Amino acid sequence: MQKIKRILAIILAVAMMLAFAAACADPDVDGEIPPPPVAATPTPAPEDPDTDDEPGEPLDDGMDNNERGMSRYDPVVTLTTVRNIDPGATFAPGQSYDNNIWRTEYYEVLGIDLVVEWEAEGLPAYNERLNLAIAANDLPDMFQVNPAQLMSLRTAGRLTNMLPYLEHWGTDFFNNNLFNGDGGRAVELLTFDGELLAIPQSSVSTGDFHLMMIREDWRLDLGLPEPRTFDDMVNMARAFVEADPDGQRAYGWGIGNDISETWFTARGLFNAFGAFWNHWIDRDGELIYGNVQPEMRFALETLNSWFEEGLLDREMAAKNSWDVSLEALQGRTGIAIGMSWFLGWPLVPDGVANGQLWRPYLIPFHPDAPQQRIAAREAVGGVFVVRNGYEHPEALVKMCNHFQDRVMSGNWPVEIYKGDDEFNYEGLANVFVVVGPDRNRAADVLINQHINAGNMNPTDLDNEQTQWFEHARDFYLGEVVINFVREDGEEVEFRVSNDEVWEHIVSTRFHDRATLSIDDPDEDDIIAQLRGRYVGNFGNYWGRFGPGSIRGLSNHMESNNMFLVDKYYGPPTDSMQEFGAYLQDIFNTMAINVIVGALPIEAFDEFVANWHAGGGDAISAEVNEWYRALMS
Repeated sequence: MQKIKRILAIILAVAMMLAFAAACADPDVDGEIPPPPVAATPTPAPEDPDTDDEPGEPLDDGMDNNERGMSRYDPVVTLTTVRNIDPGATFAPGQSYDNNIWRTEYYEVLGIDLVVEWEAEGLPAYNERLNLAIAANDLPDMFQVNPAQLMSLRTAGRLTNMLPYLEHWGTDFFNNNLFNGDGGRAVELLTFDGELLAIPQSSVSTGDFHLMMIREDWRLDLGLPEPRTFDDMVNMARAFVEADPDGQRAYGWGIGNDISETWFTARGLFNAFGAFWNHWIDRDGELIYGNVQPEMRFALETLNSWFEEGLLDREMAAKNSWDVSLEALQGRTGIAIGMSWFLGWPLVPDGVANGQLWRPYLIPFHPDAPQQRIAAREAVGGVFVVRNGYEHPEALVKMCNHFQDRVMSGNWPVEIYKGDDEFNYEGLANVFVVVGPDRNRAADVLINQHINAGNMNPTDLDNEQTQWFEHARDFYLGEVVINFVREDGEEVEFRVSNDEVWEHIVSTRFHDRATLSIDDPDEDDIIAQLRGRYVGNFGNYWGRFGPGSIRGLSNHMESNNMFLVDKYYGPPTDSMQEFGAYLQDIFNTMAINVIVGALPIEAFDEFVANWHAGGGDAISAEVNEWYRALMS
């Protein structure tokens, strides 16, 4: 079992996590960060029980874990770190990566002086710089790593065993979520020879699956049926191209030139044909590779026919996913395939703010598809580690306690710690951990129960669930409700129908704002809040809690065994490291060229032969050796 746990540990995939906005509170008007609603009483931190990073016996300091884990260091301790930042991120007035509620409370509530030694713009740049730091043995005290970095640091003995620190400093809320939220699987994957070398960012879950996003406003305007079948989807693409609703020379599917991308890509569309990109599939007890199966040939041949028909962009070979996303926001495409997060951005809020209604649907299957399932992987998000030798490894645990308490407990104002209709505040936290029971799923059940029962003012929801409920309820009832606060402090409620606000949003595309009139001196500010609230309501209803929301669709797929999980989750084999990147590159190049007609479909057959001879057979042998050992 220990061998299996070691193998499983390196499957971790760094995942981007995006949340739909949940509340509608104004940012602080003077640009100052609001003080913490409750300040912790300063409590001296107990001395570390040992000097070798192993606490040993339980601490005898008169405090239980909850008190100890949320106590303040006195004197303040310094913790160095590094981080990946989004250069295009926007913040509430007065806030930044360096100046926000999280950084304030690390110091004031926990007594942790967080020092960011360097920042990198984007994950590739972060990993490149961290790899150099690892090679130079120039590590910060606490940082986030990917699977390869974790294994390298483990082999070199440069990581702290976090298990005893969790036992001594983890609050009941955090430890219960961490160990019990997913049955302890995330912790098990990170445990080597009894040592927990990292703290997971999220629970183990089925992810990396793709959905189809549709321009719902186009569909409704053209009177098209919901795309439940393969023919529905294809006929919809044809109707979008023919009608060109936004007058931008529309095409059907928005697909970029990188198959490995997670948005505006062809890889999810392959599932419609029973083809599974970069997936190992169990067939009669043996693992076979999805890229070289006949179903992939069928998929590529069909996409080429769509290209020739004009249902795909004639210039797709020259455009990446980012290019296609910009064109989607300009009104050039009506169908997009990708992971669920890209409904939250850019399709909401940017798309809705541009007068576009994007709705998620399941990818429909071709009737001849041998497997009518959606590719997925079991993974846990990025992980946080502490370098061996740092004096206060429990500081990471305390930051995890703090995040869990502020964000996951539901007991704190979401407009301070999570986000509002415009800004995402939880993303500013240096330690972002959401391990535990799926609060979204629990909220989904509660919220839909109340809405279906006609109970529009429930009393059994916590603060965060209440915010979500209000968004979903208002969208369900067809109205936008805001409480506007005037400069003199007077609060005034405005109720406007969804249709009126939507017509106003659409009208702005044509530089005509006359469709919504508020007889009030603060008309512009009120309209701006109504528009923002509509976007938030829309995102929560279709992204989280509506009957056809992303969460509803993923629950449906899980309940109906529609996920085909990648069967190989071990370490990169020797042959993978030698041949894998090359084989993936030649597949991607071949696939795009076949789709756009630059190569005949026979190029796929040539690729398959080259794959087997050029390292694929060696990879398959190693993968199946691992699989047999796992199953024995």
